[in-house]
Amino acid sequence: MIELYVGKGMSQEDATQIIETMSKYPRIFVDTMMVEELGLMPPDDDDNPAKQGFITFVSFCVFGVVPLLAYVFGYANVDKDVLFAVSVGLSGLTLLVLGVVKAKLTNQSKFK
Repeated sequence: MIELYVGKGMSQEDATQIIETMSKYPRIFVDTMMVEELGLMPPDDDDNPAKQGFITFVSFCVFGVVPLLAYVFGYANVDKDVLFAVSVGLSGLTLLVLGVVKAKLTNQSKFK
């Protein structure tokens, strides 16, 4: 992490002193390293893995069925190549909608 702070313009001596001081506080050190070095946000205290898993499962079920709709509703009288193209289009549209919804819910840029 010293190199990270030196790369941001801090002197080697100051960066070493800051890292040595932060290393006395493991929780602060790990949280800072996760954000600064790895680009990960530390988990909130109120995060619930079961709830997040359930939401992921429901999203998978709902959004995973969308590409199949072309085959369910158009199988009898439409060419298979057309069905495949519609399915691909629905997949792209589904991924776009999922990305926009996620960006809106997490307050991130929609064009990242």
